[in-house]
Amino acid sequence: MVCCGLLPLMVLAQQDRATNKAFWEEPCHTRQHPPTLADVPQEAFEAYEGVLARGYSTCAVWVRVLLAPAEGATVLRIQPTYLDEITLHDPLLRAATVRGDRFPPEAGTLDRAIRFTVPGGEAPRHVWLRLSTSSTRMLDLQAVSPQSAQALEQRSDWLQGALLLLLAAPLPWAVLQWFHVRERLMVVFAAKQTAMLAWALLVMGYGPSLLGAVLP
Repeated sequence: MVCCGLLPLMVLAQQDRATNKAFWEEPCHTRQHPPTLADVPQEAFEAYEGVLARGYSTCAVWVRVLLAPAEGATVLRIQPTYLDEITLHDPLLRAATVRGDRFPPEAGTLDRAIRFTVPGGEAPRHVWLRLSTSSTRMLDLQAVSPQSAQALEQRSDWLQGALLLLLAAPLPWAVLQWFHVRERLMVVFAAKQTAMLAWALLVMGYGPSLLGAVLP
Protein backbone atom coordinates (compact mmCIF):
# COMPACT_ATOMS: atom_id res chain seq x y z
CA MET A 1 0.00 0.00 0.00
CA VAL A 2 2.84 2.39 0.80
CA CYS A 3 4.43 1.62 -2.58
CA CYS A 4 1.13 2.36 -4.32
CA GLY A 5 0.94 5.71 -2.56
CA LEU A 6 4.50 6.63 -3.48
CA LEU A 7 4.25 5.50 -7.11
CA PRO A 8 2.59 8.72 -8.37
CA LEU A 9 5.27 10.80 -6.64
CA MET A 10 7.99 8.69 -8.27
CA VAL A 11 6.40 9.24 -11.69
CA LEU A 12 6.28 12.98 -11.09
CA ALA A 13 9.91 12.96 -10.01
CA GLN A 14 10.83 11.35 -13.32
CA GLN A 15 9.14 14.28 -15.09
CA ASP A 16 11.47 16.82 -13.49
CA ARG A 17 12.61 19.26 -16.17
CA ALA A 18 15.59 20.52 -14.16
CA THR A 19 18.93 18.77 -14.70
CA ASN A 20 22.64 19.54 -14.25
CA LYS A 21 22.05 21.14 -10.86
CA ALA A 22 25.03 23.06 -9.47
CA PHE A 23 25.69 25.60 -6.70
CA TRP A 24 28.13 28.37 -5.84
CA GLU A 25 28.51 29.89 -2.38
CA GLU A 26 28.73 33.66 -2.51
CA PRO A 27 31.56 35.21 -0.44
CA CYS A 28 30.22 36.61 2.81
CA HIS A 29 31.96 39.98 2.39
CA THR A 30 29.65 40.76 -0.57
CA ARG A 31 26.49 40.89 1.56
CA GLN A 32 26.27 44.68 1.44
CA HIS A 33 26.80 44.73 -2.33
CA PRO A 34 25.71 41.34 -3.68
CA PRO A 35 27.06 40.41 -7.10
CA THR A 36 24.88 40.55 -10.18
CA LEU A 37 24.42 37.54 -12.41
CA ALA A 38 27.09 38.89 -14.75
CA ASP A 39 29.59 38.89 -11.87
CA VAL A 40 28.92 35.29 -10.85
CA PRO A 41 31.82 32.99 -11.90
CA GLN A 42 30.10 30.20 -13.84
CA GLU A 43 33.18 27.98 -13.72
CA ALA A 44 33.03 27.98 -9.90
CA PHE A 45 29.72 26.11 -9.71
CA GLU A 46 29.84 22.62 -8.18
CA ALA A 47 27.45 19.88 -9.28
CA TYR A 48 25.06 18.33 -6.76
CA GLU A 49 22.17 15.88 -6.76
CA GLY A 50 18.97 15.70 -4.79
CA VAL A 51 18.43 18.29 -2.06
CA LEU A 52 20.98 21.07 -1.59
CA ALA A 53 21.93 21.43 2.09
CA ARG A 54 24.57 23.99 3.06
CA GLY A 55 23.77 24.50 6.73
CA TYR A 56 23.49 27.84 8.54
CA SER A 57 25.39 30.86 7.25
CA THR A 58 24.89 34.51 6.39
CA CYS A 59 26.41 33.87 2.94
CA ALA A 60 24.04 33.53 0.00
CA VAL A 61 24.04 30.48 -2.27
CA TRP A 62 23.50 30.51 -6.02
CA VAL A 63 21.90 27.50 -7.72
CA ARG A 64 22.10 26.91 -11.47
CA VAL A 65 19.91 24.39 -13.26
CA LEU A 66 19.39 23.43 -16.88
CA LEU A 67 15.73 23.53 -17.89
CA ALA A 68 14.50 21.26 -20.64
CA PRO A 69 12.33 22.86 -23.34
CA ALA A 70 8.60 22.33 -22.99
CA GLU A 71 5.30 23.40 -24.45
CA GLY A 72 3.51 25.86 -22.23
CA ALA A 73 4.82 26.97 -18.87
CA THR A 74 7.22 25.35 -16.42
CA VAL A 75 6.71 25.64 -12.66
CA LEU A 76 9.76 25.82 -10.41
CA ARG A 77 8.56 24.41 -7.10
CA ILE A 78 10.87 24.99 -4.12
CA GLN A 79 10.78 23.69 -0.58
CA PRO A 80 11.03 24.24 2.37
CA THR A 81 8.57 27.10 2.60
CA TYR A 82 10.40 29.12 5.29
CA LEU A 83 13.30 30.32 3.11
CA ASP A 84 13.57 34.12 3.40
CA GLU A 85 14.47 35.24 -0.10
CA ILE A 86 14.99 33.49 -3.44
CA THR A 87 15.76 35.52 -6.56
CA LEU A 88 15.19 33.93 -9.97
CA HIS A 89 17.25 34.96 -12.99
CA ASP A 90 15.80 33.61 -16.24
CA PRO A 91 17.00 34.80 -19.67
CA LEU A 92 13.40 34.56 -20.94
CA LEU A 93 12.12 36.99 -18.30
CA ARG A 94 12.63 40.74 -18.49
CA ALA A 95 13.66 41.12 -14.86
CA ALA A 96 14.62 39.08 -11.83
CA THR A 97 11.75 37.73 -9.73
CA VAL A 98 11.85 37.46 -5.93
CA ARG A 99 9.87 35.01 -3.79
CA GLY A 100 10.21 33.68 -0.27
CA ASP A 101 8.93 33.83 3.27
CA ARG A 102 9.29 37.63 3.34
CA PHE A 103 7.58 38.21 -0.01
CA PRO A 104 4.08 37.64 -1.41
CA PRO A 105 3.49 34.22 -2.98
CA GLU A 106 2.87 33.73 -6.66
CA ALA A 107 -0.53 35.12 -7.62
CA GLY A 108 -3.33 32.70 -8.36
CA THR A 109 -2.05 29.73 -6.37
CA LEU A 110 -2.62 28.31 -2.90
CA ASP A 111 0.48 26.11 -3.09
CA ARG A 112 2.45 26.21 0.15
CA ALA A 113 5.70 25.69 -1.76
CA ILE A 114 7.66 28.65 -3.13
CA ARG A 115 6.80 28.85 -6.83
CA PHE A 116 8.06 30.52 -9.98
CA THR A 117 6.16 30.04 -13.24
CA VAL A 118 8.43 30.56 -16.25
CA PRO A 119 8.06 30.04 -20.02
CA GLY A 120 8.71 26.52 -21.28
CA GLY A 121 11.10 27.72 -23.99
CA GLU A 122 12.07 26.18 -27.30
CA ALA A 123 15.61 25.13 -26.34
CA PRO A 124 17.44 24.05 -23.17
CA ARG A 125 18.55 27.00 -21.05
CA HIS A 126 20.15 27.73 -17.71
CA VAL A 127 18.32 29.60 -14.95
CA TRP A 128 19.85 30.83 -11.70
CA LEU A 129 18.43 31.08 -8.18
CA ARG A 130 20.04 33.15 -5.43
CA LEU A 131 19.11 31.90 -1.95
CA SER A 132 19.55 34.22 1.03
CA THR A 133 18.03 33.14 4.34
CA SER A 134 18.56 33.26 8.09
CA SER A 135 17.39 29.66 8.39
CA THR A 136 19.21 26.58 7.18
CA ARG A 137 20.22 26.89 3.53
CA MET A 138 18.34 23.88 2.27
CA LEU A 139 16.70 23.84 -1.15
CA ASP A 140 14.67 21.15 -2.86
CA LEU A 141 13.87 22.20 -6.43
CA GLN A 142 11.56 20.59 -8.94
CA ALA A 143 10.71 21.89 -12.42
CA VAL A 144 7.42 20.43 -13.61
CA SER A 145 4.39 21.20 -15.72
CA PRO A 146 1.53 23.20 -14.14
CA GLN A 147 -0.57 20.01 -14.03
CA SER A 148 2.17 18.10 -12.21
CA ALA A 149 2.66 21.04 -9.83
CA GLN A 150 -1.03 20.93 -8.96
CA ALA A 151 -0.83 17.17 -8.34
CA LEU A 152 2.21 17.66 -6.09
CA GLU A 153 0.36 20.39 -4.21
CA GLN A 154 -2.64 18.14 -3.60
CA ARG A 155 -0.53 15.20 -2.41
CA SER A 156 1.47 17.51 -0.17
CA ASP A 157 -1.77 18.81 1.38
CA TRP A 158 -2.94 15.24 2.01
CA LEU A 159 0.30 14.19 3.71
CA GLN A 160 0.59 17.38 5.73
CA GLY A 161 -3.08 17.20 6.69
CA ALA A 162 -2.58 13.68 8.01
CA LEU A 163 0.38 14.83 10.13
CA LEU A 164 -1.55 17.83 11.48
CA LEU A 165 -4.45 15.53 12.36
CA LEU A 166 -2.11 13.27 14.33
CA LEU A 167 -0.77 16.28 16.24
CA ALA A 168 -4.24 17.68 16.95
CA ALA A 169 -5.95 14.39 17.86
CA PRO A 170 -4.66 14.17 21.48
CA LEU A 171 -5.85 17.70 22.35
CA PRO A 172 -9.55 16.90 23.01
CA TRP A 173 -8.50 13.88 25.08
CA ALA A 174 -6.15 16.02 27.18
CA VAL A 175 -8.86 18.63 27.81
CA LEU A 176 -11.40 16.00 28.82
CA GLN A 177 -8.84 14.34 31.09
CA TRP A 178 -8.09 17.64 32.79
CA PHE A 179 -11.79 18.27 33.48
CA HIS A 180 -12.03 14.76 34.89
CA VAL A 181 -8.90 14.47 37.06
CA ARG A 182 -7.64 18.11 37.23
CA GLU A 183 -3.99 17.16 36.86
CA ARG A 184 -1.44 19.79 35.89
CA LEU A 185 0.28 17.22 33.72
CA MET A 186 -2.69 17.33 31.32
CA VAL A 187 -2.36 21.12 31.06
CA VAL A 188 1.34 20.84 30.28
CA PHE A 189 0.69 18.12 27.70
CA ALA A 190 -2.07 20.15 26.00
CA ALA A 191 0.15 23.25 25.90
CA LYS A 192 3.03 21.25 24.43
CA GLN A 193 0.80 19.68 21.80
CA THR A 194 -0.69 23.06 20.88
CA ALA A 195 2.79 24.55 20.47
CA MET A 196 3.85 21.65 18.24
CA LEU A 197 0.72 22.07 16.13
CA ALA A 198 1.33 25.81 15.71
CA TRP A 199 4.98 25.22 14.81
CA ALA A 200 4.01 22.58 12.24
CA LEU A 201 1.46 24.92 10.65
CA LEU A 202 4.09 27.62 10.23
CA VAL A 203 6.82 25.31 8.95
CA MET A 204 4.46 23.72 6.43
CA GLY A 205 3.61 27.13 4.98
CA TYR A 206 0.09 27.60 6.33
CA GLY A 207 1.03 30.77 8.22
CA PRO A 208 0.17 33.30 5.46
CA SER A 209 -3.20 31.64 4.86
CA LEU A 210 -4.12 31.60 8.55
CA LEU A 211 -2.65 34.97 9.57
CA GLY A 212 -3.17 36.91 6.37
CA ALA A 213 -6.51 38.28 7.50
CA VAL A 214 -5.14 39.29 10.91
CA LEU A 215 -1.68 40.69 10.23
CA PRO A 216 -1.13 43.77 8.01
